[in-house]
This record gives sequence, C-alpha cells and structure tokens, in this order.
Amino acid sequence: MPRPHPLLDSLHDADFTRIFIECGWSNPTTPEPYVLAQGETTYAFREAAQMRGYRVFVCRVDSLPDLSTCRWLDSRLRRRSNDYLAIYIAPPSPSAPMHHLWAVPVTTDGKRQLVKIEYASDDWAPFLSEKLSAVTFSLDESPSIVDVVARVNAAFLVNAAEVTKRFYRDFRTQHNLFVKGIQGLSDPADRDWYASVMLNRLMFCYFIQKRGFLAGDLDYLSKKLAWVQSTRGQNHFHSFYRSFLLRLFREGLDTPASDRTPGWN
Repeated sequence: MPRPHPLLDSLHDADFTRIFIECGWSNPTTPEPYVLAQGETTYAFREAAQMRGYRVFVCRVDSLPDLSTCRWLDSRLRRRSNDYLAIYIAPPSPSAPMHHLWAVPVTTDGKRQLVKIEYASDDWAPFLSEKLSAVTFSLDESPSIVDVVARVNAAFLVNAAEVTKRFYRDFRTQHNLFVKGIQGLSDPADRDWYASVMLNRLMFCYFIQKRGFLAGDLDYLSKKLAWVQSTRGQNHFHSFYRSFLLRLFREGLDTPASDRTPGWN
C-alpha cells in the first residue's frame, strides 16, 4: 500500500539531501563532518544541503538534545556557519519510524534564539511539507543569503508562534471541560486548581513517556487506557483515574523505586 504523503519516503530514510534539493537548494559543499564533543557525547554534523551559504546540518544521535544542549551546540556551530538549520535524528522505533528534531537559530529584535520543533509521527508530514514549501526556491530565483535567512526565519517563527498559540488555546478548552466534570469540590477555585494540577501531571507523564522513561514504552499511557477499558468497560474515566492514574502519580512517580508495591510498573 503506498504511503499517504510523498514526503514520507525521504523522511523515513532521513534523506534530507534529496528533500532540500527538491526544494531548489544546492548540494553540500563540505563532505567532512563537523565534530563537536560535550563530555562523553560526540555530535557529528554532516552538511546535507546549502543555499547561498545557509547550511542544513544533519546529526544522528542516541537521544534528541534538550534546549540547553541545542544552545551549547549553536554556540559552536555558528563558528562554522552562522546561518544553519540543524536536524537531529534519533533511532527509529516501531511507534516512531520518523523521529527527529529541527533546531533553527532565528533573530528577532536583534536577539538570537532557537526555534526547536520535534517530529515523531507520520502525521507531521503535511505540516513539514508546508514549512518546506515556504523555503523552496525556483530555478529563476537568485536569492542572496539575506533572502534565504529571511525566508527560513519567517517560516519557522510563524510556526513557533502558531504552535504556542494553539497549545494554550487547546489547553484552556480542555481545562474548562475538565472543570465541568469535577464532582465533590464545591469551591470553583478548588475545581480550577485541581484541573490544572491533573492536566499538568498528565502533560509531564506524556513528556517522559515520549522520552522512553515509562517502562520504555512510547505508547505507555494509551496502552494503559486500553487495558482499563478492556477490564472495566468503556467510557468509565473514574476507573482509569482511580485504578491507574492515582497509582501512577502516587506509587509510580512520588515513591522511590525501592518502596513501590511489588509488580508496579
């Protein structure tokens, strides 16, 4: 069966040279990797493509770097190329055949900052395609490095702003729905506080799940929900909440491993 989006073949193969060449960029000019070491971790950046000196670097890693590491790497990478897009590629897994992080330095109001966007699902292919369309150059264009920087910055700054705005909008929607479903708390302020605590805990669990810290399973929460539904019945959130989430928060996260109930995971 053909894949639903033409970009997926190249993304699954991590063939970013092909992706950017098809966007009108040029072949890499530097074949040798640029190697940086932070402690015992080595980062080998290979140039995948370039456009008027704006370079696309690809770096394979055991785990995706956090923001502070990306900033440290940026302080070194800019010595090689001040204008670049770095793509960190994590090892694929059954649940995430495409898992990478794009880190793009942008300048706003004279201040350099990093836009950091993670892609871990085929569902992101259409979204990625939009971003690549925004930085595609036709054969009759003769952009300068200033033009390339401006186009990349515009594409990713808009992305960062839209993602942030959408996140807070969706969070507020879910928060309000959650508050309406809470029973047993008469004070509206208490219900609002409790909904915030629960959603923040769930977001934290989702974050560490995607890092493989919950039994090494990137789909840990959804599988536990399916297990509760199969044993307790569908549409019974209280069963999921009482039999699993409370135990996860109290016994799983708030209790040292040595003191947990045997068999808990």
